[in-house]
Amino acid sequence: MGFKLLEQKFIAAALLSCGAIASVASAADAANGKLDFKGRSATFRHAWLVTGPSDLEPGKTVRRIVLSSADIGATLQACKTFSCTDGEVMDGATIDFTGGPRLNYWIAMNGQKIQYSGTAKPATFTARTDDPKHLAGRIAIDDVAAGGPKLDAEFDVTLLKEFRSAR
Repeated sequence: MGFKLLEQKFIAAALLSCGAIASVASAADAANGKLDFKGRSATFRHAWLVTGPSDLEPGKTVRRIVLSSADIGATLQACKTFSCTDGEVMDGATIDFTGGPRLNYWIAMNGQKIQYSGTAKPATFTARTDDPKHLAGRIAIDDVAAGGPKLDAEFDVTLLKEFRSAR
């Protein structure tokens, strides 16, 4: 009887451990930063790296950093298409690394009631790690003079999800 109880406790502990691992898979990597736009601001606390096919250049893969004030990792993990990842950011930003001459970025604030998109020079990103499945460093975009945002964030993210479909 004692062995059976021990076996049940072991199974329960193993199942709990698997659940903890599954929840960590969608948990955010840490981010630290701030977004300022037209008198409003948001603080970045969470970051994710996702990849997917480019809408503009067939055959090209985009690495996207998602920065958010809220933990939306489980929602991002549940997305079926790459474009879905934009729609989940309510107070934050996405930055697309395409390997081209510019970084594409988009910000959303106040539940997406305020939005702005633009491009930045790749030099606005200072990399500590720049691998297909791991991106770490600092991004500092200042488009205030052009009517855009000021975004400054540090992050260290590993790949959360690879999307096969853009839309």
